[in-house]
Amino acid sequence: NGNRIRKDHQSTYIDYVTIHIWIQNWGWYDPLKPEATYPKAFQAAKDYLESELSKISRLNKPMVIEEFGIARDGNDHDPNATTVWRDKYFEDLFALIHEKASIKTAVAGGNFWAWGGIGRPRKPKAIWQKGDDFIGDPPHEHQGWYSVYNKDESTLKIIQTYTKKMRALSME
Repeated sequence: NGNRIRKDHQSTYIDYVTIHIWIQNWGWYDPLKPEATYPKAFQAAKDYLESELSKISRLNKPMVIEEFGIARDGNDHDPNATTVWRDKYFEDLFALIHEKASIKTAVAGGNFWAWGGIGRPRKPKAIWQKGDDFIGDPPHEHQGWYSVYNKDESTLKIIQTYTKKMRALSME
């Protein structure tokens, strides 16, 4: 948000275009009011993607939605908090990425933010300190904000499903 996508990616030394879609960070989605804000936030994400695709049409380069994510339900940073709305966002955005790739737009893939794996924050909303697990969230941000953990089965199932779907497209 706020980059100059054509100018930033026009160099012949840059092989592909990247964008981020942060519906929460950009103020489109409020995790404390998901029912009221998610539909408009996801529409804004779709509109943003379309706008960026139209801007890069002449570059003839693939695009990766390099970062996207939202907090756990209620903006809870606890690794045990539910992920219903994050799962909905991942499902919807991965489906959009797959759709765009299927119809041969520049969209070539997407990367969720961020893999926390087996790591856990020392406490919810902690700022990283030496000795803490690395869990994907940058050290200057609240730990556990966007992390996907190895036990987030519903989220991992969505990621796995769309990984298979995108891989199948590459076999066509």
